[in-house]
Amino acid sequence: MLECSVVFHRQRRGRDGLTVAIEEIFVVPVCSILSVTPQAYIDFLEQVGALRRAARKVATANLHRADAEAAETLRREVRAILTAAEVDMLTPPLPQLNG
Repeated sequence: MLECSVVFHRQRRGRDGLTVAIEEIFVVPVCSILSVTPQAYIDFLEQVGALRRAARKVATANLHRADAEAAETLRREVRAILTAAEVDMLTPPLPQLNG
């Protein structure tokens, strides 16, 4: 089992249009059933598109509110995206039904 944290950060451009500053950081602790290195796990999530879907979810969330319940709900939603990617990979496809 792999225990790690996936860290998302939003950046904004400075007034000069060039400088990039980190605006917010959002951390999601993850327990993976895959027995791989953290880098292999990130590579897997990128390859199957789960990391992109999770990043989109975080990008559209309102993190400016001081709402612990909303943050925890967002963490659960991100974990669900990542876990679904693992389950999809580990679950064999169903046989075709002819008939």
